[in-house]
Amino acid sequence: MEQKREYNNSFDLVKFWCSYIVISIHCGLSNDIACPPSISQIVNLVQCMAVPIFYVISGYLLGCKLYGADKENSWHSSVKTLLWQIKLYVLWAVLFLPINLYGEFFVYDHNVCQSVISLLQGWFLVGENHDSWPLWYLLSSIVGMGLILVCYRFGIKKKYIVLLSFFLYAVGMVIVRLPDEGVVGSLQYMMSFIHGNRNGFFFGWAFLAIGMLGKLSITRKYVYALFIFLFIVGLFKPQYVCLPLAFICLQLMLIYKKKGAPKTFRLLRKMSTLNYFMHMFFVFLFTEFLGSMQQGVWLFIAVAIVTTIASCCVILGIERHNTDKSFV
Repeated sequence: MEQKREYNNSFDLVKFWCSYIVISIHCGLSNDIACPPSISQIVNLVQCMAVPIFYVISGYLLGCKLYGADKENSWHSSVKTLLWQIKLYVLWAVLFLPINLYGEFFVYDHNVCQSVISLLQGWFLVGENHDSWPLWYLLSSIVGMGLILVCYRFGIKKKYIVLLSFFLYAVGMVIVRLPDEGVVGSLQYMMSFIHGNRNGFFFGWAFLAIGMLGKLSITRKYVYALFIFLFIVGLFKPQYVCLPLAFICLQLMLIYKKKGAPKTFRLLRKMSTLNYFMHMFFVFLFTEFLGSMQQGVWLFIAVAIVTTIASCCVILGIERHNTDKSFV
């Protein structure tokens, strides 16, 4: 019940558009458009912020559950959300398996032993295998949310959970940017097994945690000023402003609560989930299986259209047959 009271339609609308930004990334849209450097910087920053937006929204909703008015059910409700994410991850990992196997045997030319090791590493440590790149976010969220729940269960205060996540985020950022020598080189080698710092431990935890701070009272003028400042800095150094800029974007969503029919926005919410995961099937279909399209504008248009149609068909099929809705 707490989640329903705290939810607002802006989340659904923003997540819906972010799902198409993710599609543009995997279709190589920005690499195929000739535009001035300033426009390219804006496009790059917008693409960098798509997944962090998903994180902070999830973090905000998790914070509402854990620290909301319904203390009695907060823990069970949060654990239920974590289990739902695990179920979602397993489901989509299985659906992506045929594409993963194609990549292992026909793209990377791995033998059976190499393929098994690669797939296991991708499933449990990275969240990525061939052409199933969207799964890294879900695994990162599972790890980050799990860490938050463990800290909460042991009675660690929210401010310390956030500070610890920020510390690890900074550590991850520093390690991957230091020269590959000595102890640092060893750390970088170990981190390579979990995709550097882009995982739940060094990355997802911090974005979920900063989302939990969404209820901080910040006046509008400061939100606007910080957004402009961080956006400008992000044009030149996007990797350094993703965390605070995602938080400010969350504040803007809370300020501008979108009005409209709840049914419409629930549809957008389901479509954002399906778009995010399903589009890679069509990227694979158009680029590798059929081999007829190169990355760029036309691939983005084709994938976006087909993904939208497929998402609508899946949602309509689920609603018509009253089947399991857990993966949307």
